[in-house]
Amino acid sequence: MIVTPGFAEYRRALQSVDCAVREFLLREEDGWQLTGAILDALTPESGLLISLHAEQSYRPAARAPSAGDDC
Repeated sequence: MIVTPGFAEYRRALQSVDCAVREFLLREEDGWQLTGAILDALTPESGLLISLHAEQSYRPAARAPSAGDDC
């Protein structure tokens, strides 16, 4: 399972080795953050969960970083 939106590279890497990919969609109304709903989406067949939490995480409404910003 891949948490989306996120980096497309994870999906491509998994598909390149014939993994079935399921998505868990983050929602704008939740501030693009994980909620307890992820627990309901996981099943015994979920062999791997990919989630990324970084300072530069996906924020569609965020401004582009400036030269003086810490990255």
